[in-house]
Amino acid sequence: MRFKQTVKGITIVIPIRKPEDGSAYDLTGKTITLYMKNRSTGATISLSGTPQGNPTAGNAQFTVGATDFATIGNYDMEIEITQGGTLLEKTETYGLAIEQPVH
Repeated sequence: MRFKQTVKGITIVIPIRKPEDGSAYDLTGKTITLYMKNRSTGATISLSGTPQGNPTAGNAQFTVGATDFATIGNYDMEIEITQGGTLLEKTETYGLAIEQPVH
């Protein structure tokens, strides 16, 4: 994924699938958190998510705040699903780039 540094207020929708069979992960009653770690600085960003529409469809949505993408760089991104403080699932790691806007 690639985003411009100036992006804010948008909603990112990410489908979450079960690693064993690719079916939708039921997000009913789950806490969904997107973690991003800057590969150069180690700085981290976390975004709280909610199910989009029907929670059984496995689509998580995250809203980018005013300063979430303030630092340009390459990030490792993963999603954690918890319930009652217990980690249920962690997705594989994906790459995300925050780039300088073109003027």
